[in-house]
Amino acid sequence: MNYTKKEILQHAEEDIALEFDFAISPEVCEPFIYLNEVSDVHVKGIMRYDETADILMVTVSIEGDFQVPCAITSENLFVPFSLEAFEEFNLFKADGESDDQFVKGHNIDLTKWLEDVIILSAPLSVVKDDLSSLPSGDGWEIVVDESTLEKPLDPRLAILKDYKPE
Repeated sequence: MNYTKKEILQHAEEDIALEFDFAISPEVCEPFIYLNEVSDVHVKGIMRYDETADILMVTVSIEGDFQVPCAITSENLFVPFSLEAFEEFNLFKADGESDDQFVKGHNIDLTKWLEDVIILSAPLSVVKDDLSSLPSGDGWEIVVDESTLEKPLDPRLAILKDYKPE
């Protein structure tokens, strides 16, 4: 996913189709305790270079699977994701350098941008759907106070309960 200014200028003002499978290395996921792995990532979209504004516009749809730990049992869970992303990259100034962190000299690498988009959309906390009982151990157990789970609805906000955006 590395492109040069020359390649982009050859297709100025026309759509460049993007479709590829993408892999995120385990080292990228390592700093995030809520994310074990990202797999089966497929990217599809277009990019278009606007010569008058000197901007590369990239629109993609991304699908794949997050492997995340259950917040209660720490068991690995697979969570499918599908998201849309759009970005405008200020590619080239007169001296060939850009302020954009994804642009180096006359090259743009979409890899880091895609990694950021995917990791920022990962769920922070997931609980297994079919969790029938809470785990316990030698001298400890998880206690749930039922009275704190069902808080009364603030009457000032009751009308919002039935609100459905158009």
